[in-house]
Amino acid sequence: MELLVVIAVMAVLSAIMLVVLDPVRKNKQARDASRKSSMAQIAGGISNYYTLKSVYTQSLSDLKPDELKTVPKNPTGAEFFYVAYGENLPDCSTQEKNCTKAVLYDVYESPKTLCPSGTAYWAWTSSSGRLGKICSMGIPSPMDMPTDDL
Repeated sequence: MELLVVIAVMAVLSAIMLVVLDPVRKNKQARDASRKSSMAQIAGGISNYYTLKSVYTQSLSDLKPDELKTVPKNPTGAEFFYVAYGENLPDCSTQEKNCTKAVLYDVYESPKTLCPSGTAYWAWTSSSGRLGKICSMGIPSPMDMPTDDL
């Protein structure tokens, strides 16, 4: 009988610890922190590229080796989303020097960063020149203004 009570108490304590520690949530928060750090490096490289060439790069791979030694990937190993836009074109060319706007983004994972509507992105936009959270129904645009992170 006493053994059953001890087992029941241990089971309750284990359940409480699992809820308190919530390893899945902690992993998502850790990946979001890594995502933000890597994107800050890339955003710095994009800004340096623009300062030197007065145009945004068409591809993140163009940042190697001058602006970045290597282009970081997101925590899942995939490339970050990056789009350069022309003034009146949905597409642009670095050679024609018409990439005048850009956006770098990735999706937040942590539930703490949910948006009231749409998807939560961590993004850098050429219009703001800074990283922050964007809530969007579609993909972020270069004209979006990131807000401070939660």
